[in-house]
Amino acid sequence: MTDTDELDIYASTPCLLGCVAPSGEPFPAQHGYRTCDLCADRLRATLTELVEHYALVDDAVVPGRGGSAARGAPGHGSRSPARDSVIVLTDQRTHAVEDGDPHSVLAVLSSWADNVRADTGQDPRTGPATVSGEVALLVRWMDWMTRQYWIGDLGQEVDELAHQLRTALGLQERTIPVGACPTLVVDQDTGRTVTCGAPLRARLSVERIRCRRCRTSWPRERWDELGGELGTPVSDFASLSVWLATPTGTLRRWRHEDQWANHGSRARPVFARTDALASWRRRHAPAAPV
Repeated sequence: MTDTDELDIYASTPCLLGCVAPSGEPFPAQHGYRTCDLCADRLRATLTELVEHYALVDDAVVPGRGGSAARGAPGHGSRSPARDSVIVLTDQRTHAVEDGDPHSVLAVLSSWADNVRADTGQDPRTGPATVSGEVALLVRWMDWMTRQYWIGDLGQEVDELAHQLRTALGLQERTIPVGACPTLVVDQDTGRTVTCGAPLRARLSVERIRCRRCRTSWPRERWDELGGELGTPVSDFASLSVWLATPTGTLRRWRHEDQWANHGSRARPVFARTDALASWRRRHAPAAPV
């Protein structure tokens, strides 16, 4: 790692953390930086999440101690009772050989933190490394790091660690398609006004979607405006159950209570996904403050 690699603070620099503009080109970074503000905030939040989730890993090592570990199949095998896929995340000897291999969370973070210390002229770390300590240093130097050419590599590795921890803890939240972004944007090649059209997906627990292409923000109360672009406009109970991760019995009750219109036949009823999503939202909306 070196200095800012002669970064021109007045030049337009692409964000290195994955933003994409309507033209398909990288979204511009803030002047003097190599990331946009939104991506820098997301990286900071993901680093903080690593500390929170890493603290829960010990409970997920042995099935039955906590986390989402499922009960193993009965038998007399000599397999370790521990979940090896979780142990490797906490073992600093873990070394990823191919894409998709697990990483040692502490080893990866320590490597980046040590490089930051060296490049900024700090004294080497004394004492054993900890995830919380290394993350604290990285967050503290976020402003400096987002000016470096390697920030994209750091962001990618942090995202991989977060994904592996969420998977180990059973916290991977599925997303659903909400529609195509209808925002009108200017095509930089032709100068014409076109529809953004980027596919929008959302976690069921979030209150806002942000289009990664044009940056338009869609609060939950406006999701119905995207309803015409939901892919398959109608679905049967089985598909809705998978889509919303909700039992079919619950969906049948919602259909009766909310009076969904049947767009199919009596033999094979199908219902508008907008109706199903509205029922889900009605029952999962945050409680109003008292």
